[in-house]
Amino acid sequence: MPEAESHRVSLARAATGGRDLVGMAVRYLQDCDEVGLLSELRAHWTLEELVSLLHSSSDDTVKVAATCLGMVGSYGCCPALAATLHHADSVVVSVAELALWQIWFRSGPPDACGELHHAARLMAEDRYDAAVAALDGVIAAAPEYAEAYNQRAIAGYLDERFPQAAADCRQAVRLNPTHFAALAGLGHCFAQLGRYRDALGAYRGALRIHPRMAGVRQSIRQIRSVLGGHDGVPAR
Repeated sequence: MPEAESHRVSLARAATGGRDLVGMAVRYLQDCDEVGLLSELRAHWTLEELVSLLHSSSDDTVKVAATCLGMVGSYGCCPALAATLHHADSVVVSVAELALWQIWFRSGPPDACGELHHAARLMAEDRYDAAVAALDGVIAAAPEYAEAYNQRAIAGYLDERFPQAAADCRQAVRLNPTHFAALAGLGHCFAQLGRYRDALGAYRGALRIHPRMAGVRQSIRQIRSVLGGHDGVPAR
């Protein structure tokens, strides 16, 4: 199909309000057939179509579109999904957040993605040195893999290596500007280092991307209490 015609078909499908997508996806999800849904999406839906449905007036359509992007989306879909974090419906926000994490984790080469999951398991076992060593290898092999830096930052933070963790958070955000969690992590590192105004800046950056991060809002309140409310920014 010529590119212009394909574009017209995509726009026409978006104009239906996502009824085709929702109906198709619900059938597969009710049967717990994620493999079938994945095959259907790859065969018959473009990323452009799915992203366009994030702007639907139907919350169900937005949820299904975000779910599907979590399965097949690429890094280029992240800005649209990040914008969906501002949606009025908290369930829509949760689905969009999960979709972003799914894309972030699989955004590296296959071997690096597998090792990243291994490092996450090591962290769950409190084996932080081993996790950092594994992530050092991932980053050496895939230096543009933003999530590897974020996961190494988490391991470093849990092991109280706050300056190193902060550096990894900054690198994760440089490579992935939509990474609200890395910004929040940077705020946590700054707070541990006593750099409270820097922490507030990082926290507020995270909230600009993901306004529903209740833990970050609590951290802001705690720091403002430490500073006596004199941080130069009105309380929110």
